[in-house]
Amino acid sequence: MGSPFFSVADTGPGIPAEEMDRVFDPFYRVLGSNVSGSGLGLSIVKTLVESAGGTVSLKNLNTGKNTGLCVTVSFQGVQK
Repeated sequence: MGSPFFSVADTGPGIPAEEMDRVFDPFYRVLGSNVSGSGLGLSIVKTLVESAGGTVSLKNLNTGKNTGLCVTVSFQGVQK
């Protein structure tokens, strides 16, 4: 049996590769994104998931004309 996980994807601009690790910092926002928010969302998600023994990973999607970001939360070693 595999480990439980879930993924959430959007159709936004994605995140530049050099910014991937920084987006988990509280209040960090990618410059020039023109998106509202406080920069706390991914920081909160990572804190909660890691406190439960899981991991969070990010991947930019480039599928033809669509772009976006896929966030995957997984819990290795946890039985379904």
